This record gives sequence, structure tokens and C-alpha cells, in this order.
Amino acid sequence: MLDIPPTLQEQAEQFLKYEIADARTLCIQFLTLVSAVLVFSITFSEKIIDYKETTRQIKNLMLRSWICLISAIIIAGTSLGFMFKAENKAMLPPDAEYYTPAKIAYWMLFAAGCSFVIGLSFLVLAGMKSLEISAKARDEKTSAPPDKR
Repeated sequence: MLDIPPTLQEQAEQFLKYEIADARTLCIQFLTLVSAVLVFSITFSEKIIDYKETTRQIKNLMLRSWICLISAIIIAGTSLGFMFKAENKAMLPPDAEYYTPAKIAYWMLFAAGCSFVIGLSFLVLAGMKSLEISAKARDEKTSAPPDKR
């Protein structure tokens, strides 16, 4: 028995039914996650790092983290736009080209994920550096000889 390749119309229907629907759901959930992490890190930045007492290096790490998280939100939002464009093109006649916007959307979603991971890494690194500095300061206070006046 010969395998008959699916027609363009069947491919478009499969794309609309499974691929783009799952990708759109993933993108929306990803946007929710990144937004929550960004809001959490900004809200509790005083707890993560002592912003008034910390070094410029740690402040730069936090700023880079926020820039990466905001970039992830922008890239994922743009990816969602390309997904809608691909979905609209897939609903057109079978000869409509919907692969290109879908491929762009998938690559942009991957880039947003990479930006999120880098931003999260900067956030963790800033927290670790801040803990290291506060531990050193605490050790210096406890190991210093009492002042004899």
C-alpha cells in the first residue's frame, strides 16, 4: 500500500488544530511566568540585594536581569503576533504560505526562552554575590576586637 502524502489543505488543518494551538498556549503561559518573575524580582529587590548598601557590580547584575526579562516579554509578545499571522494565513486557500511566519514565531519563542534563562541567571548571580558580601560584612563585625576606650 502506498503512503499518500497529505494535501496542503490537510496540512493546514493539522497545523491549525495541533501545532499553532499548542504553541500559542505555551507562549501565553511563558509570558505569564516571565512577567511574574520580573514583578517578583522588582518588588523584592530590596530583599534579594540590599540596594542601598550593595556594590555597583551587583546593581548591574540586577539591571541586566531586568533587561533580559523585559526583552523576553517583548520577544515572546512579538512571537505571539507571528503565530496569529501564521494562523490567519493557514485559514486562507491552500496555496497560502503560512510556514514562514510560523517558523519565525518558533525561533522567536526560543530566543525569548534563552533571554529568560540568561535573565534568571543574572538574578541568581546577583543574589549569590549579595549574600557573599553580607556574609563577609557579618564576619568582619563578629571577628573585630572590641573597642577599648
